[in-house]
Amino acid sequence: MSDARNKLIEKGLAEAQNAKLGTDAGMFLGAYCEAYIEGRTDCKPGTLDNFGHARRLLIEYFGERQTLAGITPEDCERWKRWLLTEKHHAEATASKHVKRAKTLFTAAVNDRLLTASPFMKVKTGSEANDQRHYEVTAEIAADVIAECPDDDWRLIFALARYGGMRCPSEVLTLKWSDVLWDQEKLRIDSPKTGVRFCPIFPELAPILEAAFDAAPEGATFCVQQYRHGYNPATTMKKIIERAGHEPWPKLFINCRSTRRTELQRQYPDHVINKWLGHSSAVAEKHYLQVTTDDWAEGATRKTVNEVGQTVPSVGDHEGPANDFGGGAGGDTQAISGAHSGPRAQKKPAKTRLHASTGFGIAAKATPQGLEP
Repeated sequence: MSDARNKLIEKGLAEAQNAKLGTDAGMFLGAYCEAYIEGRTDCKPGTLDNFGHARRLLIEYFGERQTLAGITPEDCERWKRWLLTEKHHAEATASKHVKRAKTLFTAAVNDRLLTASPFMKVKTGSEANDQRHYEVTAEIAADVIAECPDDDWRLIFALARYGGMRCPSEVLTLKWSDVLWDQEKLRIDSPKTGVRFCPIFPELAPILEAAFDAAPEGATFCVQQYRHGYNPATTMKKIIERAGHEPWPKLFINCRSTRRTELQRQYPDHVINKWLGHSSAVAEKHYLQVTTDDWAEGATRKTVNEVGQTVPSVGDHEGPANDFGGGAGGDTQAISGAHSGPRAQKKPAKTRLHASTGFGIAAKATPQGLEP
């Protein structure tokens, strides 16, 4: 740096340059993105994976040695169009990548590697895509479960479909010590949102019980064969095809989406949010579906009776919201001491069939230890 520039900086007439400007990480797209991602030690693994995906797409289009300063706003618009037309990304998917690219280049501005972000005026659009919603009905779920080859696969599918859990991140990390049989709850330590609690729903209970009975003594994880990092989508598609169905978009997200939509009919928002680990705004944007039953009911059910009175809607709640003691997602302190190691807790004494669904419901066990 010249003496003249140093004097200007001392007088506040110029800003100090970042020493990175003389390095690959300060000049070239590939090295810069890599260094940025490595420096985001505050991010969860899933977020870093998303940044990595955006980086790969930027490099595929611009090249590793493209200078940051050489990328223009119109280049960024062309990159977005390329995502939509050449990579055939949905608008929502392209918007997510643009959002991450904006973050990368805004950081470059903040680091004084650029004077302005070329992505500043690129519009992101909506990240929701209800065109890829798919209702995984109870009938489809039963067919799929019947074709699952073992307890692990039955549990993977049931935790996503009836537990509403994120798969693979939450499903494959669930431990037997997280199954609070006496309180009829699951403790879900989500890599994305932290610890929450969810009921052992009646539809899930018999499948969870069967997996528990089949697990070897001392087993730690509920799903035995696979760990986080394994992508179960390929095998899941084959199971769905064997069950006589066409694999649907976003296999596990739509299982979770269908569960959220089912629960929405029976419980208030704040209860479901606590159980499934997202907000009402996120549910409305990404999860809630208009189901085939909704369409049928809309065409047949009256909203006003013969005397002009409004008929109560399906979602109106009267009395207690649920039968789980009102705290399935809440009092973490009260149950934090209930973990006593793999397979150490009392299991439900027996199961009985639910008259309407045919799924087993865990018989209520005699209370043990701490109350929920």
